[in-house]
Amino acid sequence: MKNLSRLPICVLAALILALAAAPAAVAETETPAVVSVGRDVTADELVLRGEGDRAVVNAGHIGRLVIGDDAPGEVRVAGGVDELEISGSGRAVTVASPVTSVKITGEDARVNIPWGGSAGRLELTEDSKSCEVKAATSKIDKVELYGTDNAVTLDGGAGEIVLGGVGCRVDGEGEADKLTSLTYRSDCSLPAGTTEDKRPTGLGDLSIDIDTASTIKPGDTLTASATLTNPFPVDCKLSWYLNGELIGDEEAAVGPEETELKLTHRLVFDEKLTDRPEIKLVATAKNAGGVTETASDRVSFGIDRFYSVMTGMKVKVEDAGSGNNRILARARLENPVDTKCLAVWTVNGVPAKSHSVTVGPQGLELTLDMPLESPPASGTVYVGLKLTQGRRVASGGVKLTVGVTPEEALATVTHKYAGDRTLQWALEHDYDENMKTVFVNAKGYESATDRLVWVNLTYQRVNVFKGSKGNWVLEKTFLCGTGASGSGTPVGEYTVWYSQPNGWNHGSYIVRPVVRFNVGSGYAFHSRLWNPSHTRLIDDRIGFPISAGCVRMYDEDAYWMLENILPGTKVVIH
Repeated sequence: MKNLSRLPICVLAALILALAAAPAAVAETETPAVVSVGRDVTADELVLRGEGDRAVVNAGHIGRLVIGDDAPGEVRVAGGVDELEISGSGRAVTVASPVTSVKITGEDARVNIPWGGSAGRLELTEDSKSCEVKAATSKIDKVELYGTDNAVTLDGGAGEIVLGGVGCRVDGEGEADKLTSLTYRSDCSLPAGTTEDKRPTGLGDLSIDIDTASTIKPGDTLTASATLTNPFPVDCKLSWYLNGELIGDEEAAVGPEETELKLTHRLVFDEKLTDRPEIKLVATAKNAGGVTETASDRVSFGIDRFYSVMTGMKVKVEDAGSGNNRILARARLENPVDTKCLAVWTVNGVPAKSHSVTVGPQGLELTLDMPLESPPASGTVYVGLKLTQGRRVASGGVKLTVGVTPEEALATVTHKYAGDRTLQWALEHDYDENMKTVFVNAKGYESATDRLVWVNLTYQRVNVFKGSKGNWVLEKTFLCGTGASGSGTPVGEYTVWYSQPNGWNHGSYIVRPVVRFNVGSGYAFHSRLWNPSHTRLIDDRIGFPISAGCVRMYDEDAYWMLENILPGTKVVIH
């Protein structure tokens, strides 16, 4: 074996000397191969590897020997080792010579320190688990016990024992000069000269175990139980969470006896609920130093047929008394399981109002009460209610009668002037859009063009519609002034026959442009009265009966008529 005494410090040397019989001899013997590290080996650090069942280390000098998962299952340290670290799982190690320290970080290690062997320090780290150490040797200076379910037997005693971890224990025939306790969840049976209690006063040793069904069906009540243990009584706030949302809390004293909690919660299927929800219980308390501590446990469960929770949703929408340009609708909702979703009312496909609602077996009633600012000409609207949750949708709707009926429009519209002969009154009074549209369609007017003009004498308005018979839609409304008493604009149906952009010159005044209707007559749509040079208005009155029989309009409105109302267009004076 090569001597490594000249290797620099901290250089990793992984040296393995496998002493085995020749291949033919191996086949003939049942004696397991032995990995041997002899007196001629020196190294600052050596990681033991080998394919044999056993290894013997009797080196010249090894600063740190590491026994990992690649080392043989049984290792005997017979000399030449300062520090020993056991990181492999399931290793059986005998320390038959003095070492300065033994450190265990692996699982299921079995360490024996018989007479002849000794260790200045023994440490089982937080990563260690289910390890056993038996020391029949003289006193170990310091024993640090952490990890889980580790056991140490000290027949020779110890200078100081630091007891931590979970489920760990120290026993044996020896004694300890000092015992420092860091946890309530491990135990030491050795007598100690002095003791120091550093165990937590809050929730450092609190254990929480939650139990619930692995799967529930939609509509079933979620039930869960929790068992809490603490080595000493502590007043806690206990809060239940479902997918991070608080669903219940209470105050309780926990420990030293087991505390049982029960949770009963009716699931609401909303956007946050997944097909694999998580229940969490959080305990909050203050330790002796006034610092708030928390401990928690969580568990998940499945929901059977999660994606079918809205398939049984029933949506029934009905008229609750709509009319007079106002919608009053009622919806009755029912769903087999409590489901939180967004309910959106629509009027003719346009969203009108939304609610966040929870619908379940007990049913739910929603109402929509709103005015129609622009009611449809037909006097009907379709009111729908759509319930959505992600991609899941349920809907219903109803056709409602709103505004006025054709009969009401025909009975309401008149051609008698109703004002006080002021412009202000005209600006404040007129039929609404729905009344106008229902009226002209109920009258059955038709036109040779795609426009229809209705001059209403009652409110002094020129109403222009676009469309066709039975389908007229209001396009423009202009203020006007019709014939004064004694020269009134004649009621009836007429036709635009030609236009005069330069208007009429009556000597003392002019009007322009002019759009003539009532074939063979002098009746027309035209501007207000200007002086002959068209530089100033000499009669700007409008909004009440004031003309000699024509329909007087603002200049810009008269020009719009000139450009858009073609010959053949029906003109109704009513």
